[in-house]
Amino acid sequence: MTFRVKKVLILLTVFYVSAVGADNSVNAALEKISHQIAYINTFGFWKEGKATGVYRVILMDAKGEHPHSKIFLQWVKQTDNGQEPAVIAMAPVDEINNVGAYALSVPRILQSDDGYVVELTAINQYSRVVQNIHLVPTELGRYRFRYAASQTTEQVNAAVNKIPLKLDYYVRPTF
Repeated sequence: MTFRVKKVLILLTVFYVSAVGADNSVNAALEKISHQIAYINTFGFWKEGKATGVYRVILMDAKGEHPHSKIFLQWVKQTDNGQEPAVIAMAPVDEINNVGAYALSVPRILQSDDGYVVELTAINQYSRVVQNIHLVPTELGRYRFRYAASQTTEQVNAAVNKIPLKLDYYVRPTF
């Protein structure tokens, strides 16, 4: 083999090893994600003093004897110096999470005069009452919870749930 061919083979080996290493780090990070997470989305923009960042909403579907959904809001700080963004505040939505009876739709992010709004449809799995909910992130680690409409009773009892408002249908995946 000539020197040039050896040099090319060495470079290809270095690139292959670094690419495999990058794939392994991504795979390792993905393995740490909970299987209960059904939806994650970043949205909007917040500013508190000199700190700035984005909001994140996380929807989890808890499995078990009494399956139910849980939802969390996070404030993720952006950095200028190349560091990883960091979660500086998190707010579990206690009005839903502590009840343990609601199945939630995929959140919709809206913008209103109040700021950013996370819109959800919650179905009580026992009474089948449907409630439309708005979550409005306020200061760090805090949110405003409000019902967006009056309660209705679910009419469709199947894997496909008709959801009021502007969504047509939401099919909850089954695992």
